[in-house]
Amino acid sequence: MSVARLRATYRGSMENTVKTISVEEAAETFEQCVREVEAGEEYILTRDGRAVARLVPVDIGFGPLDRAALRKRGWPECAQ
Repeated sequence: MSVARLRATYRGSMENTVKTISVEEAAETFEQCVREVEAGEEYILTRDGRAVARLVPVDIGFGPLDRAALRKRGWPECAQ
């Protein structure tokens, strides 16, 4: 069972999903989060309801959070 509430973001298939989890919950369940990321999942970490970090598999790469794209996918808390 996932430790985060799930919001699917579509990038061509249902396989790619982004999960939202608070920083506090991520700290409590870090090992499980890392196992899920190793399996291909992604996490957006939030503090006070605002996105502050992203946890992704290394092979996806790193880059700035695309807030506009997340808003289009139904993430209004990413407005800033």
